[in-house]
Order: sequence, then structure tokens, then C-alpha cells
Amino acid sequence: MTETHLERTLRCAPGFRIRGVLGKGGMGLVYDAVHDDTGASCALKVVRAGPRGMERFHREVRSLVEIRHPNVVDLWAWGSDDAIGWLAMERAEGTVMDRVRDGGPLPARIALRIAMSAARAARAIHAAGYVHRDLKLSNLLIFGSVVKVADFGVVRCDDSSFTKEGTRIGSRGFMAPEQALSATTVGPEADVYALGACTYAMLTGKSPVGLERLESDHPRWLRVEHGPLRRLLHACLRPSPGARPRLSSFLAGIGASVRAA
Repeated sequence: MTETHLERTLRCAPGFRIRGVLGKGGMGLVYDAVHDDTGASCALKVVRAGPRGMERFHREVRSLVEIRHPNVVDLWAWGSDDAIGWLAMERAEGTVMDRVRDGGPLPARIALRIAMSAARAARAIHAAGYVHRDLKLSNLLIFGSVVKVADFGVVRCDDSSFTKEGTRIGSRGFMAPEQALSATTVGPEADVYALGACTYAMLTGKSPVGLERLESDHPRWLRVEHGPLRRLLHACLRPSPGARPRLSSFLAGIGASVRAA
């Protein structure tokens, strides 16, 4: 009898009780699990076998070990065999995407505080020599009043060579234009683009797809009522990476908007 994915997971990662599936992705599954010894709930991410899958797994582990920050999800344990890799992480209440999908636009003060949290996480990620490359609302996890960035499966390090030339890495609407051409050359500016797109989506409840082609006085942009904030987000989504504000400027602009809200 062929061993199932769940059976292989439990054999490779003993000591966990699986309660269900939290999500599915191109590289594997995320289980809702409980640690037998402590009773702690966790998210058990399991990456399927294959050279590229395992390379991404080891890169995600390395990045989460190196990047310790209050706004980055905590990695509790990890392991692998010749077929799968697994990571046990703290279990979130949900995602910012869940909140927007279920309730529409977030109140400005809440949306801006989430943007600040995500930007602070990005600052720590960049300081460690990484680019996240997939910041989006579904990768912003909610833990009470705290929001943390998750899913480092496509993170890029300064010494990274695992992404093939021309490969598209990212999610439509939140992915910077240069990522559609080559994910191997993207820098921190790509994360600034994604932060601008996330903030727009939280404030308006609308998709950011195509915003980079529109002027700041377009009706879609005018949904962001606060002028200085609208101009900041519009600048973040400029097609040219060099024309976007630095992350420090984004943080300063969001902070000023929080005070004005």
C-alpha cells in the first residue's frame, strides 16, 4: 500500500497530532497540528520532495532562523528526510486577507498599523540580506493585536542562485513588474512595491492589479482619500524600481498618516 502524505508527515515529524489542513500550495501542505508534549497549537508546513522543493525548504528554514523579529512568524522546530521537509510554526488566528475578504476595507488606523508592522518586518528581512518577494495580505498573519509576516518559501538571499532566469516569483497585483521579467535580480524595492499594494488593498478592499499603470488622480487611486498617503502608495507602485521610495521613507510616511488618521 502506498504511504499517504499524512502518514509520511507523521513518520517524519513524530510528536505532532494533526487536526486538519490549513492550506495548500504549490510545494506542499500546511496542517493544523498540536504538539503532544506541550499541547501547543502550531502550523505544520510540509514541503514535498524534489531538489527544488528541498532547496526552498532549506532556504526558508535558514531565513527564519536568521531573522528573529516581533513581526516575523516564529519557527519552533524543523526537520527533513529524503522525501519531505517540515516546519512547525506558531499558529495564527487568521490572515489579513481573511479580514478584508470577510469585512471589506479595514479602518484606516488599523490598516496603517498593519502596514507599519509589515514594513518593520521587511526592514529586518532586508537587514539580514534577504528579499521576501511574496508580501501579500494572505501572508500577513494575525496574532491578537500583532501582525506577523509569514511564508518565506520564495525568499531570496544575496547569495541566492536557486531561481532560474526568467522564472516568475510572486502573486499577481502584489508582484513588482521586474519580478515578471526575472525573479533573480529583484531587490528590496520589490518588497516596497508589495507593501504599497497591500496598504492600498487594506484601505480600499479592492485589488491592486494594474494600479502601476494609472496616474494618481485616477478614480481607482482616489479611493485613498488622504492625499499624502495616496501619493506615497502611488510612488511605491512606480514601474521603475529606482523611482520608488526607500523602505525608511515608506515607514516615515505611514507613521505620519497614522498620526493624521
